[in-house]
Amino acid sequence: MQLHSGINGLAMLIPAMPIPVLQAYLKMQLLSHVQSFMTTDFLRVDYNWRLKQFSLVNPGVQTPPPLTVSDTSVLSRKYLEETCQEQISEMVPFLVGKHFSDAIFSVESQKMSVDILDNVRSALRYGLKNQEHWMDNITREHALEKLDNMMDKIGYPNMHTAGEGNEMLRRDEHLLQLVAQLYVDEPHMASETELLSSDKSAAPSRLRRRLKAAHEVAEAGHELGPLAQMGNFETSKEAQAKMSGMGNQMAGDAPEPPQRPRKRYSQQQMQMGGYPQESWQPAPESAASSGDGSPPPPFQLDDELTQTLPHQTNDPPDLFAHYYGFFGKSMATANFAFRRDMKKIGNVVDRSEWFMSPQTVNAYYSPQWNEMVFPVAILQPPFFFHKFHPAMNFGSIGAIMGHEMTHGFDSEGRKFDKDGNEVDWWQAQALDEFLERAQCVSDLYTNFSEYGMNLFGANEVGENIADFGGVKFAFRAMQQYTKAAREKGVQFPPPPNGLTDEQLYFVAYGQTWCTKSDPDFVLEQMQTDEHSPARERVNGPLMSSPDFHRTFQCQPGSPMNPAAQQCRMW
Repeated sequence: MQLHSGINGLAMLIPAMPIPVLQAYLKMQLLSHVQSFMTTDFLRVDYNWRLKQFSLVNPGVQTPPPLTVSDTSVLSRKYLEETCQEQISEMVPFLVGKHFSDAIFSVESQKMSVDILDNVRSALRYGLKNQEHWMDNITREHALEKLDNMMDKIGYPNMHTAGEGNEMLRRDEHLLQLVAQLYVDEPHMASETELLSSDKSAAPSRLRRRLKAAHEVAEAGHELGPLAQMGNFETSKEAQAKMSGMGNQMAGDAPEPPQRPRKRYSQQQMQMGGYPQESWQPAPESAASSGDGSPPPPFQLDDELTQTLPHQTNDPPDLFAHYYGFFGKSMATANFAFRRDMKKIGNVVDRSEWFMSPQTVNAYYSPQWNEMVFPVAILQPPFFFHKFHPAMNFGSIGAIMGHEMTHGFDSEGRKFDKDGNEVDWWQAQALDEFLERAQCVSDLYTNFSEYGMNLFGANEVGENIADFGGVKFAFRAMQQYTKAAREKGVQFPPPPNGLTDEQLYFVAYGQTWCTKSDPDFVLEQMQTDEHSPARERVNGPLMSSPDFHRTFQCQPGSPMNPAAQQCRMW
């Protein structure tokens, strides 16, 4: 493996540097990474440091870059709230996402979004089974098997609808109720409102949530399990003794906690401390005895994590999380996330894990996991609303669902099998036909241009294949859905402006990518983004869509039904 030349230079530089200089550099890097968790003094020092760097790199440039915090600025309450909201969402994304999804995602919306996805999947399955005559039977069976095995995750982790009723069940609901019992709402103290802002008039009207002391949660007792330990504060004297003698205590006479078997927990359970009951119930007396008759040490939140690490870290969470305010909690969260990731080593892959938070307006398909994920945030207007005409929902979120589904069969997704393994499951003749069709899509987009520059069709071919499939299969799914609903007597509101259902579908698809961008942004996007610009994401698939041509009676040779190059992908 060839290393960058800078690595060799660094290897020669480090031994020549005095130790105090290296120490100062590492401290600076640490503070630079955590300064957003600290007070305005640190933010201002960071600003001055970046300003000095800018001046060194750009000598003679008078205008500094726009930065959030100037040397004399006072952080407004709006800035503090936005910053805290962003940081908390990053630190505990699924805990925030739970409350977000509860507030905006109804059971009716959940059922309808699942119904749309099921219909799009059915349309793709029908196409693979009955319409793609260029595929041989062996390749076709592999494709159908992969589609049937494709996992879908909608809304929020561990969320599903119960039976025929209107209940929304969450396996984490009881845990969150217990967490809420550990806190009390009370007014902010004056010193707290002055910590990050010198604006004395910015005293917040909302209450703060304080973690209860041990005696305040004692009455809850055994029911809280390991969560109760989060409230077990020691006196400052005890805490000081612990901090000063931690190393000796850990290496010396402290009894070791009882060993527990390694278990698998979901990402959400680990992130929120929501371990199953058996993980924190007292061990049998024979295993729990420390040999001198004393009770075993109390359960610590990180016990289940540290036992699977290559090193032991027995520091209790309250040592660094609850004595140092927001900074301590932020560091504890980062530490906990690291330990959670380390716990995965040597364990079975947790297929329930999400890699996108519910409050993220996006979606993804993972070929290695053969799964597609649609967070709550994208299941909102303008992409989806349960009272929209079905044609609008299918033309927007339905096409997005079809897009992610088709990624399993695009130029990259085709290389992976139903289990996410990189396996060549294509017969030679079918693969040749696929590659020829993919080349047509690549050439089609290469001929498009924006502001005098042609698109890079080869770089965008996977996303454009997914757009072709998304538009086609969501359209067929919409027809199937509305026909079945009307046969059952369901009445839909008439589409606006005299449009038909089919026309409304394509209008909704176009509006999904409606945007306004300056030329510099578009040109940069063309060189760095694997997605085509918005105009081509609409026109490209529709120019080659027989469904679109029939719906709007586009004559052959017209701009949206060109006689020259059209592509049939799926």
